[in-house]
Amino acid sequence: NIHGYRGEIVYYGGSSAGRVTIRDCEIHDTNGDCISVSAETTVEDCHLYSATMAAIENTYTNYPERYINNVIHDCGITTGGGGMSLGHVAGGGVAGPLLVRGNLIYNCPSHGIQAVGLMNARVIDNTFLDCAYTTNYRCLSFGTSAGRPLKDVEIRGNRFWAEAQNVQ
Repeated sequence: NIHGYRGEIVYYGGSSAGRVTIRDCEIHDTNGDCISVSAETTVEDCHLYSATMAAIENTYTNYPERYINNVIHDCGITTGGGGMSLGHVAGGGVAGPLLVRGNLIYNCPSHGIQAVGLMNARVIDNTFLDCAYTTNYRCLSFGTSAGRPLKDVEIRGNRFWAEAQNVQ
């Protein structure tokens, strides 16, 4: 249980981290992101919540990333952050491969998952509840930008619900 920290709770911004696995952790209460790691990353069976920014912000990596069976909630409440922000490889290029499977993401007002410039991405069997209700973002948003194409994306079996929040 890691909590009550000012800034990113789990952070690695370099290019030589190799493999990082975060499993069976509870990470919460920060004015930054719960996890921001530039490496081959696996986050599995974790409970991530109460981050001012995003639960997971791994936006400058071209390594494989896996996010499996996590519970994410109450992130980005005041800042426009959200559940997961992924992709956006620095200097162009394409991020990936990416697997996001079996996650529950709820009460993230800006977005559930936002991703730009991904290749070989699979977003499968996730549940989104009351996400993207205060901004023009979306529960699940994939896009491109200059030098960052979007290729080979599979989105399947995801569920989207709005129970407690009205979309503005």
